[in-house]
Amino acid sequence: MSQPHVSVVIPTYNCDRFLPKAIESVLRQTMTQHEAIVIDDGSTDNTAAVLQHYQDRYAVSARLAAAIRRIRSAIVDV
Repeated sequence: MSQPHVSVVIPTYNCDRFLPKAIESVLRQTMTQHEAIVIDDGSTDNTAAVLQHYQDRYAVSARLAAAIRRIRSAIVDV
């Protein structure tokens, strides 16, 4: 039986000092089918540089946070 695929969502805003530990925690998992989805909500600290360090393992998208904010606003307005 194959192992399940696990997605870990890491929301961040100006948390560059905590982000490496969170990402490394995902990387150290024994499951082979896992991914980390880091959602940066427009950080003004060193978050982008931290994410760039991990870009060889994870895709980075700054536009995702803006889309999520729009969706969240639409749900709240309903």
